[in-house]
Amino acid sequence: MKKILFMAAMIACTGIYAQDKKTSILLNPNQVITINSQSTQKANMGMGMETNSNNTTVVESKVTALGKDNYTIHSKIKRMVIEADMMGNHSSFDSDKKEDLESDMGKAIAPLLEEDMVATLDKNSGEWKAEKKAEENKEENPLEEMMTAISGSSPQGLSGGIYFQLPADFKVGTAWSESKSVKDIKSTTNYTVKSVTDNIVVVGYTSTMVGTTQTEMQGMQVDVDIDSKSSGEITVDSKTSLVKKKSSKDDINSTLNMGGQSMPITTSVETTTSFQ
Repeated sequence: MKKILFMAAMIACTGIYAQDKKTSILLNPNQVITINSQSTQKANMGMGMETNSNNTTVVESKVTALGKDNYTIHSKIKRMVIEADMMGNHSSFDSDKKEDLESDMGKAIAPLLEEDMVATLDKNSGEWKAEKKAEENKEENPLEEMMTAISGSSPQGLSGGIYFQLPADFKVGTAWSESKSVKDIKSTTNYTVKSVTDNIVVVGYTSTMVGTTQTEMQGMQVDVDIDSKSSGEITVDSKTSLVKKKSSKDDINSTLNMGGQSMPITTSVETTTSFQ
């Protein structure tokens, strides 16, 4: 499950300063980055409905065009593995297995595996713009809709995490904050440089996200209240702004409100991601 990743507007306060100048993002033509993400998730939906899952997702992102100020990047899920236990029932899925692709779960996940996400990335600002999907031909996918409702984002956030921009004059102890409001959701992330070894920088962070969003599940509007806290570390190459690895722990409290009924969901997710 992917959480919402906000590209931030900077704010200044005591001991934390706005990131006016940032390291640039350097990518090469036809460069391929493989993102391997492994996560352990525990979710409690009340009434004895508990789910434990171990998930592995491998994404391949390729730089397909270089503009004067931006890159065009194509991203696609190359493999997805899911092991889940819910109310004593075990289920598994491996996209490399033909029999799994032909199962009910495989048919639900297939659109995610087939989709090629295209986005442009600004070399200097780090602004990320995904191309819009053709809504007229888009079929409903209950699995994607549920994941979007619970996490606040599509499971195909894909390559948004390949880069991380540092303040231009960073050093050990440098701290800054990013805040963003999108519709009725507000997020704040605080960063601190923990270590610098040559061009490899380790940054620790904590973040909060609070608010309400709306989505649709099988044609019905769902209001989702979200209150989450996250923490982790990011290891980044300061010369290119490309991330080497990232670890995170997310505690998400959400409530799905639909048709006069409410479903509280408490989710804990621990994720380790490598970028090669």
